[in-house]
Amino acid sequence: MTRQRDTTSAWQPRYHVAAARNFLNDPVGLLQHNGIYHLFFQANPAAPVWGRPQWEHVTSPDLATWRREPTALTPEETGPDCDGCWSGCTRVVDGTPMIYYTGIVGEGDQRVESVCRAFGSKDLVTWTKDPANPLIPGPPDGLGTGYHRDPWLWQDEHGWHLLLGSGTLGDHPQGMVLIYDSADATTWTYGGLFFTAPQDRPDDLGDHWECPQLVRCGDQWVLIFSIQKPNAERPLSHVVYFIGNVTEGRFNGRYGGRVDYGNVMYAPAVMVDQQGRNLLWGWAQEWLPLARQQELAIVGAVTLPRELHLVEGALRSTPVPELQGLRREPPLTGWPTVGEAQELHLGADTGRVLVGTDAGAQWELEVIIGGASGRLRLGTALTEPADTALELVLDLDRRVLSATVGGMPAGWSGTVDLPDAATLPVIRIYRDGSLLEILCAGLTITTRWYAPTNAALLAETIDGDAEVADCRVWSMIDEAVTGPTEARNASTT
Repeated sequence: MTRQRDTTSAWQPRYHVAAARNFLNDPVGLLQHNGIYHLFFQANPAAPVWGRPQWEHVTSPDLATWRREPTALTPEETGPDCDGCWSGCTRVVDGTPMIYYTGIVGEGDQRVESVCRAFGSKDLVTWTKDPANPLIPGPPDGLGTGYHRDPWLWQDEHGWHLLLGSGTLGDHPQGMVLIYDSADATTWTYGGLFFTAPQDRPDDLGDHWECPQLVRCGDQWVLIFSIQKPNAERPLSHVVYFIGNVTEGRFNGRYGGRVDYGNVMYAPAVMVDQQGRNLLWGWAQEWLPLARQQELAIVGAVTLPRELHLVEGALRSTPVPELQGLRREPPLTGWPTVGEAQELHLGADTGRVLVGTDAGAQWELEVIIGGASGRLRLGTALTEPADTALELVLDLDRRVLSATVGGMPAGWSGTVDLPDAATLPVIRIYRDGSLLEILCAGLTITTRWYAPTNAALLAETIDGDAEVADCRVWSMIDEAVTGPTEARNASTT
């Protein structure tokens, strides 16, 4: 039992934002106010599983290190949020910080999803719920579905607008986004359907859309939403985006692709900071059987912040430069980057150490790829147990990056098509316990790797002249979130 506890403790992220204890899910309420970044997230502090959520709160001056603040919102025993304070956003309206969130009452077919609000203090630390809640008491008449959640607000010359995720029911379920309009961000009028995809869908768009986020990139809008399949084994599936324009309260756009090509990133939230950057955080779910997940002290994490860009009509993301503040020491360059020089024979091929066994479970790896053709493998030694194996294969001819991760009870594999580019590709990997964020050519793969702390990564050429031209690795700090371990409740009715 001690060894098992040691193993699960090693899987815990250290430099990502996670709950002080137990369960975390959606990041919400992103805002930079008076120079300070505010990140809220749904949490269940009572158990390492999803439960009646409340809003926790962390702040940062630099996007790298964070401090825990008092709990922002908790469900009331009675009222429109008695079964949970679900996702939403934070806005400053006429100088007052305000949280708009989903209040839930009931379960199943009896559940009512409404829009509620809370007022914040000037420092956003203390929150008071609006006594007039709910502002929008439930779905409009005739909608035919109870899905009505995750408010996202923006303001233009016509006033305030609010998006909600929804979806149809019946034999042909389909996700959709609704819109409401307001002159004062208090009294809302239903504006109808903001967007739904055509029936000839280019991807699996599920039955219900959650957490709509509308992002302005230059002269175009990007609509991001999360795909839910209520009857699937893993109902919280993936995240997609459409690119287009907003005209007369409607979004018209074309399918762009997935926001992340891994298997655990869901419910991202986006903000515009005071530098004008579009920044995105997502929820990194676990990939364990429920019984094994319940052995963890900390469940779920928030991804590192990524800056969004439109490049040649496609959404790309890059790690923000502030993340360099997480590096513990200057990198060691050349071969190998960590540990004593060594070569490991992998069958007929020779692999060289990228990250050695003494690197621990918190590191950032930058790999610069050389060569013009063939395939390069980055991964654990072939002699490692299958359930802890990791393999990345870059195919320079097909411009494809594939990832395969061993896991319990079953692993995962996926691929991403890389854009053509004249420059050599760079692969960047952030490992934090079991959490992996892999970035290449502006595309991301977020996944879980439940491996020993000291698992090493090697490189080998499979064919052609593909090779590692250079690489650097940094050890990362292991306490990026500080503050009280028991969040205080500052919300009032």
